[in-house]
Amino acid sequence: EITSDGTIFDLDCLDASSTYHALSCTIHFLEMDGHSSIESLPTDILSIIFDKFEEEQIDLSSYADFPNDALDREKCVALLARLQNFGYLGSMMDLAIEQSRLGSSVGPNDFDKRTKDIYTAVELIEDALIERSQDKHRYGIGEWVEVRDDSMSWKLAKIENTFEVRGQRVYDTEVDHDLRESEVRWPKEGLRLIFGMGPWIWQQWACLRLENRLRYEEGHEEDFENIDILSYTKELWEIWLTDSRNKSFRALYNRIGTSGQQELLDHILAPFDLMDEVVSNSDGKWDFSDTDVSIYTYISILGSGFTEGIIVVLIQFATPSALALYYFFSEREVTEVALGTREMLFAILLYYLTKVTRDTIGNFLNVTGFYDTLSSRLRSLRQIVWDNGTDSLFQSLGYTFDFVMNTGYICILYIFNMWILFNVSDPFEILGAVLFFEFLFDLDEEIARSRWWDEDKRYIRAGVVGLILQSTIKQKESVTKTAFVNKYAKCMNQEHSKIFKEKMKAKQLPDGSDFLRGNESNGNIGLLTIQEEVDMFRENEKVKILGDEYREPEKKRVSFGGLGGLMRSGEAIFHRHENFRAWSQWQEVLFCCPTPTIVPHAFKSGTKLQLSDGDFKFPDGMRAHKVNYSSRYEGRKLSGAFENWLWKVLNRKSPLTVGRGIIAQILQLASYAILSFMDLFRRTRKGNKFSRFIYKIYNLTSVLVQICFPFVTAALLISVYITEFYCIINLSFSGLEECKIEKYPWQ
Repeated sequence: EITSDGTIFDLDCLDASSTYHALSCTIHFLEMDGHSSIESLPTDILSIIFDKFEEEQIDLSSYADFPNDALDREKCVALLARLQNFGYLGSMMDLAIEQSRLGSSVGPNDFDKRTKDIYTAVELIEDALIERSQDKHRYGIGEWVEVRDDSMSWKLAKIENTFEVRGQRVYDTEVDHDLRESEVRWPKEGLRLIFGMGPWIWQQWACLRLENRLRYEEGHEEDFENIDILSYTKELWEIWLTDSRNKSFRALYNRIGTSGQQELLDHILAPFDLMDEVVSNSDGKWDFSDTDVSIYTYISILGSGFTEGIIVVLIQFATPSALALYYFFSEREVTEVALGTREMLFAILLYYLTKVTRDTIGNFLNVTGFYDTLSSRLRSLRQIVWDNGTDSLFQSLGYTFDFVMNTGYICILYIFNMWILFNVSDPFEILGAVLFFEFLFDLDEEIARSRWWDEDKRYIRAGVVGLILQSTIKQKESVTKTAFVNKYAKCMNQEHSKIFKEKMKAKQLPDGSDFLRGNESNGNIGLLTIQEEVDMFRENEKVKILGDEYREPEKKRVSFGGLGGLMRSGEAIFHRHENFRAWSQWQEVLFCCPTPTIVPHAFKSGTKLQLSDGDFKFPDGMRAHKVNYSSRYEGRKLSGAFENWLWKVLNRKSPLTVGRGIIAQILQLASYAILSFMDLFRRTRKGNKFSRFIYKIYNLTSVLVQICFPFVTAALLISVYITEFYCIINLSFSGLEECKIEKYPWQ
């Protein structure tokens, strides 16, 4: 390697047997080259060393093999620290040198700009295929990846640290911490340009094939808890990959090697892997037996069970309404306040202020999907479907009720209860009111906890599997052939986009409402697994010899809840996309995507892909595309920077809300309220417009009530305290035996 001053620095004989030996060997070479001080090494030398370590797959996060008595231990530690810094702040260090020559310094804004927008699309492609299977950790410090956080969606982030915890490799980013390797993957921007859009079209087809196969029939071999989801989808992948019509893609896939193949499979199999985790609870995060799930959450996910939901809503609204009629309109006289009433009132309000207000805020953030709990993950998955606009009317109404009845309704009821407490004259009546309202708050969870509601939690588990399918299948983008083609063509360069459109046109597939629509049998498709082919032959032989009465029964249409079967039509489990099963059309579409030529035929698998300007034509604007650290926080409009900051506050990524104190929680709520207000003025592009408008109104109202609740409670508590203090002062100086106060100051 030639340095900036023209000298040659040679690392060809580097000992890469361990991290320590590589560092020690490098220091020896540096001393031979006249570099005695590690602290004063120039950036270009560090860059050469870092690239060599990356090429030799040396683990810069490993400290296990350092001998404590080594003579060069101190220098090895210093070099390791500098290399780790270079991996994370390499471009920042270059900037510092460049600006020091100009007589200026590096400011915080420069740091933010250079560290958050450091990767381009070119670099995402070049690093995607590097062999990682032999590394102690799959991704290195400073690399950009996609991570799945509490919101259950994948976002871009930069790895800041990686280490082992009890034998398991975890990663830290600026956004999230303690991420397992299953929650980290290579960004899709690079993979799509390498492999093309074919695998992502296959993913849509595989989801439909899986839904067609799954049943809700306990004891059946294809029941969703019995079938091996991952094995089935992997077999579908092999069938598509080895099909004779897929020859060019298969050649690319084999040329890339195991590491690049694994990066692709991690992407396209991610929803199926998540379904397997939900069914098996293999990662311990999907234990439904010990989680309170509201009946409104059932309606939101399954789109059925409305009858019970309406009954519970009536109870939760009717009982406080009856109390309001009694306390507002009844002509009752309170002649005497029993001893201990005001003290009990003060204690209850103090309890509300110190615990209940914190509980309601925590519950609100849990309902909105910002906590690492099962109920929060369920609502996060549901939010993805809501954002995609692929939920049914019943689902969207259930989602709105689930949000309102578990957020704003609770706060309004607490405030109403406090008003009642000021109008009772007996401490036991106060205690009874408090206990009754606590029962009313939890009624929807208590019913869902009953054994008769969903024994073994099979319905909710099946609903979540269906929800993952629903969040992956982009049915709104398949409404017409034109919409489908435009969806995938925009991710291709101009040349490949033209080829894709021509192939789709040549297939002469129907446009309009007939595109990919239908509910065909397996006999209309050649891409079947071995078991599906055997089952089809067995079925044909039975019918031929024994007659139609021996035909295998069709998959049952099973819906959840509904007294007397009311309000359950169209929401059968694993039937939601049955009108998209035009298999004869799908097998034509599956092979229309052109195979990119970005990976040369002479490419050595597992190495870094060297890309030059003439190698590949990027989609419009992609060449200069910068990868931001999280698509959720990425500002795209004039209000983007402010929105970016609000999302950071809401997700506890801002210094203002790093802790979990009451002030931090109120700031989170305030950020959510502002974002909800801004969302009111955005056009609804997906889903049922009416239900989404209602949700926006309820959403904003709920969060405003939530913000007001702690302040109302504090004001009432102070009111009681001041009043009682006034009485004590009066009794002390006036000589009266009792203090008669008709009203509290706030009244």
